[in-house]
Parts: sequence; C-alpha cells; structure tokens
Amino acid sequence: TLAAWIYIGATASDRVIMHKVNAYGLNLAYSAGGVGGAAGKIGFHRFAGASWSSVNSTSNQPLNSWVFVVGTYDGTSSKIYINGNYEASTDNATATGVNNNALTLGYNSTAGLSGQLDDTRIYNYALTATQIKTLYNNGAVNFGPATGTP
Repeated sequence: TLAAWIYIGATASDRVIMHKVNAYGLNLAYSAGGVGGAAGKIGFHRFAGASWSSVNSTSNQPLNSWVFVVGTYDGTSSKIYINGNYEASTDNATATGVNNNALTLGYNSTAGLSGQLDDTRIYNYALTATQIKTLYNNGAVNFGPATGTP
C-alpha cells in the first residue's frame, strides 16, 4: 500500500507522487493527458512481470487543493482510493517485481510533482477500506489538545 496527502499545484505532464523504477514499480502519478487519458486522473501502477499493471481514478482531482491518495495491491487486485473512497480496481495476480532501485518521493528522472507531499506512507500489506477511511478521517484535520502537551 502507498498512501500520501498531495497538494496539486499545477500540471503540464505526468507528475510523480511516489516512484520506484522498474520491477518494484509501485507509483502514483498525476497526469495531464497520460494516466487514464485525461487531466486530473491519478493512477496506481505496478511493474508486474514484463509490463505495467495500472488502475486510474475515476474522478478528476482539482488543482490547488489537498487530496488523500491510496493505492493497494493484495496479490490479486490493485485498487485506488481518493479521499478515503474506493474509486476503481483491476485484477492482475502477477507478482510485483523486486529490485534495489531507489524509491523517490515527488520526482523521478523525467517528472517532478508541482505541489506538495505530506504524510507519505508505505505498508507491506494491503490496507482495508476501513483502515483507509480511518487514515483519511484522522489526517484530514487532526488538532492536538487546546492546552497541555499532546
């Protein structure tokens, strides 16, 4: 599972949120015409065997606002969630590859995120829909106590 709060400032091409080059290949990318074929879509991608397996958001994401994005893979299905809500899935049981390439946040060799990242998380298991909704609700607004120490 990959999860992140992202602030999409502007876009002119694919914008990487998280990326691990070939083989491990989990990445969330914002697109202006590439991922999902339309601007405003967010995709969750895995390198499975010799090709990429992708699932894209169904909703368009607005510029200049915070969005909570989660991509999960449970060994059978890849799923994408936006702001705690399930959007889409695709089945592909081919295992995600493993390599020693660096994991990058907010960029890869060809594209960078024009915006901000916050509370990026990587889990070695697929979060459930309930866990994702809890993360979203806890992260949307989380103030400490009015007095004293947290």
